[in-house]
Amino acid sequence: MPTSSLNRLLLTQIKRYFFIGRTAGEDQDCADAAGSYRLTDVEMLMIEKVNTYFDQIIIVLNVTNIMDMYWLESIKNKQSIQAVLYSRAAGMQSGHTLTDILCGAISPSVCLSKTIAYQLSDYPSSANFGCKDYNLYIEDIYLGYRYFETFNSQAVQYGFGRVFHILSLAANWFHT
Repeated sequence: MPTSSLNRLLLTQIKRYFFIGRTAGEDQDCADAAGSYRLTDVEMLMIEKVNTYFDQIIIVLNVTNIMDMYWLESIKNKQSIQAVLYSRAAGMQSGHTLTDILCGAISPSVCLSKTIAYQLSDYPSSANFGCKDYNLYIEDIYLGYRYFETFNSQAVQYGFGRVFHILSLAANWFHT
């Protein structure tokens, strides 16, 4: 396809995917910093620009940990963001599965196994996180969803055990 035809095609499309990647693991934990747990200023600007020019965006987080999601509350033109999809370390078939989801062949219906709070400071363990000499666990049995259900339910953005699916989004996204 000639470049001018490709450019015209790209300009007429109103749907876009925006990928954000992060690496974290046993040797590289997430830090409460931009480029790790939080988006960088450049990532925020890029999302805002994409939101300005396109009406329908799916943000794919290709990450191994949960990330700060509070940016969804404050980003400009947030109505353009139709979905945020976590693409976690899912093994050797993850690329195929992600392609099936993004093409509408399957729905990524899930029952969350984690609780995603608005801010890192909403987690009771955040005050003791990241010590290189020792780990201090003071939460007792109130880990994850148990803490939020018992003490801080208003801090939850996406709750443990809630079921999410995008079948209606997929129907509109891929057939219009």
